[in-house]
Amino acid sequence: MLSYVGLELETMERMIARIWTTYEGNSKEVTVIYPKQYSIKSDDEKLEEAEKLKKLQHDAPSMLYKKEIAKQIAKVTLGHKVTSTILKKILSEIDAAEILDVTPDILAKDVEIGLVSAEDASLARGYPDGSVKKAQKEHADRLARISKSQEDGNGDTTVNPNAGKESKEAVGGDTDPDLGDKTRGKENKVD
Repeated sequence: MLSYVGLELETMERMIARIWTTYEGNSKEVTVIYPKQYSIKSDDEKLEEAEKLKKLQHDAPSMLYKKEIAKQIAKVTLGHKVTSTILKKILSEIDAAEILDVTPDILAKDVEIGLVSAEDASLARGYPDGSVKKAQKEHADRLARISKSQEDGNGDTTVNPNAGKESKEAVGGDTDPDLGDKTRGKENKVD
């Protein structure tokens, strides 16, 4: 029903625009574009719909299915807020994506256990090319600074097997490994 009303309004506005341009003596064509779909859902309802779609996306092994769900999510959440040009670009980026629907936590775990490379994880997160090499260099530099600091005596690189015992002695704790009877409280006998 809303689509029909919008279509009629668009037609009328085009007619008025043509009459006005003729009146002004302008030969330039006026473009009037109304939305193709109308919805009376609130933003909260649209976000709820997007969350339901996202849950469906997790369950599918098909990459095409995941991409189509991602497109629906984009249309539901952004379709009415951005221009059709931007929406088309978003949809084409979804089509071109090789990795979809991976949360940062899952992605980090996958890198840790060796299921995906750091480059692919970087691509999935949308980082620019070369980010992995820069990050690895910065990480190596940081490890070198830590190692140098520890070698210079600013950090403790030795392992002290008596560290726990010494700290108990420092606060006046019991260091005897044989603590005797470990029963807590009195025994209540039930007849």
